[in-house]
Amino acid sequence: MTAARRELTCREATDFLAAYVGGELRAAQRRAFESHLAECPDCRTYLQQYELTRRLAREASDHAGEADIPGELVAAILAARAVVPDDE
Repeated sequence: MTAARRELTCREATDFLAAYVGGELRAAQRRAFESHLAECPDCRTYLQQYELTRRLAREASDHAGEADIPGELVAAILAARAVVPDDE
């Protein structure tokens, strides 16, 4: 006889979120997580927001350094930094 399977709570489901999105859950954990998602609209929304946040962060890092920063601004920042002692 197998032990009865316990349902995941929302808190437990969020603990699995990164591993789920990364494809790192064992089969039984994935099934439990997906079973919870099927019954919990709040966790489905949370998952969607998590995935959107990851995508936007990835896109932002892909474009980092592409902004046109005026050379005068860079020079002014570097000059101001040179005036401030390191221990402040």
